[in-house]
Amino acid sequence: KAVKGTDEIMSVTFETTVPEGTESVYLVGDFNDWNADKTQMKKRKDGLRAVTLRLPTQKRYQYRFVVDGDWITDADAELVVPNPFGTKNAVCVLN
Repeated sequence: KAVKGTDEIMSVTFETTVPEGTESVYLVGDFNDWNADKTQMKKRKDGLRAVTLRLPTQKRYQYRFVVDGDWITDADAELVVPNPFGTKNAVCVLN
């Protein structure tokens, strides 16, 4: 989901469903140098894990989720691209 902030910056909420009992979920992507312990996702009341970032517009961002140490592709992503590890990265396009 993207909510317009200004013409240059947009608030973007990344969210995912994880199995009950999951301990940690992190968002990783080119916006945080693929750092697997930098952007932790919080558990919401509806059970989803979510985090909101403010990102520059007019860009494409590649990202994945790290769920209890396992790198997972966003199953709800509208666009995915292959990565060098034989899996896929989700893509978020901000216009």
